[in-house]
Amino acid sequence: LESSSSSATEETGTGPGPSLPSSMSGPLESSSSSSVHLIAPEDLSSFHPPILVGYAFSAKKMQTMSLIMAEASQALSSIFLCPASTPSSVAFAPPSLLTRDALRLANTAISSISSSSSSSPLLRPTAAVSVSTSFVPSPRVSVSSARVSFVPLDLSFSLEEQHGGRFDVLLHKLTEDVRDRQNGLPAAAARLARLENYAQARPECRLVDPPARLLAVLDRGATADRLRRCLDGVPGVRAPRFAVCGSPADFCRATEGKGAFRRPVVAKPRNAAGAGASHRMVVVQKKGGEREVRWPALVQEYADHGGVLHKAYVLGDEAYLYARPSLPDLRRNRAGPQAPQAVVFDSQKPYPTREDFLGIAHNKEKRRKVDTHVTNAQMPKLTVEDVKPVAQILRKAFGLELFGFDVLMTQAKDGNNAHGKYEMLVVDVNYFPSYREVPNFPAKLAQYLTQRAVDARKTKKTPMSDKEG
Repeated sequence: LESSSSSATEETGTGPGPSLPSSMSGPLESSSSSSVHLIAPEDLSSFHPPILVGYAFSAKKMQTMSLIMAEASQALSSIFLCPASTPSSVAFAPPSLLTRDALRLANTAISSISSSSSSSPLLRPTAAVSVSTSFVPSPRVSVSSARVSFVPLDLSFSLEEQHGGRFDVLLHKLTEDVRDRQNGLPAAAARLARLENYAQARPECRLVDPPARLLAVLDRGATADRLRRCLDGVPGVRAPRFAVCGSPADFCRATEGKGAFRRPVVAKPRNAAGAGASHRMVVVQKKGGEREVRWPALVQEYADHGGVLHKAYVLGDEAYLYARPSLPDLRRNRAGPQAPQAVVFDSQKPYPTREDFLGIAHNKEKRRKVDTHVTNAQMPKLTVEDVKPVAQILRKAFGLELFGFDVLMTQAKDGNNAHGKYEMLVVDVNYFPSYREVPNFPAKLAQYLTQRAVDARKTKKTPMSDKEG
């Protein structure tokens, strides 16, 4: 989904790392595609004018995301029916916009894709893509059809003047603008205001997600604090211990003395948005390693987790879970005197190895003398059913619909929770992540956005304040 120049909020604090062994790669669990909310023809039959979804992304992402939105448009036409002699003799290929009951009533469906050009300067020369889906029912069913269009937005001028000005859903990932508005830049504030004011003035329009709510995931200190508060008291789940440090002196107070959490610790830039510097992570193993940290920083406890990171993706009510390789267990594999004080790495690139932490990655002589075997702890399998309750807690706490979070399985301090002696450690939250492991993500996104439009038209909503969250 994302280009190689993805922003920090897509994979904050976590990177691709080396390839997983075949026994570990792929999803541990994911939501079934049949659980996606489907849309019946009768829901669409009275939808005039057509459903219109506008999307806005930063300039560097607009071209890539336009291709994804084109795939989402095509997914809406993936409806296949066979003549039904009995109610059960219906075949269809997901993603379908029809419920099973609606499929039993219909005999055929004809879907076509049409393209229309856009005058938006953000998308030149790529054309906006829309899909027109027509349902041809049996004589028992009234005629129903709907057109769903995904179109790019230009936030340099009024939304009312674009594509007819009647949007059902506004989708965005404008993390840099949210950050820049917070820093007082008027151009970013004006762009976001056009988006927010349009949604505020039209109760029938859904804004995914309100920009003000992104602030809690663009500041890693705010993210860590909200995780601590919303997971407090949840059995078998917690946030890592952390400190927001503005200087080496703050770091020393957090990691030394009574009640401090001990090295190794991981230090992440406090700013999680935009620039490549937000991916620069430092694992401080020894005293003096804090000199590699760029302040201000979020300092978190380093928990052994079996060398496996679990990526959870949330799309509305749905959750998906996948495993990735992670950093090695360091507490159970204490480094010797030759180990570096700190290990610096880019979270968007392959992770450092055990040899890097031992300080022998490029020294063949030392590698022959030191046991480099990684003795990662064996952690229990984590399933999507385990993380779904956590996803709903975070969804409510952060007020977001499209987000991801990182989970580590680690040994519990109290040894008495839902996983026995193990617990889930939620270490990060990011807005609108890559969803790169999720199969058929454009189709799932298309269904989600269309369902939001259907729900909005069927029921009036209370105008959403951009101060919420």
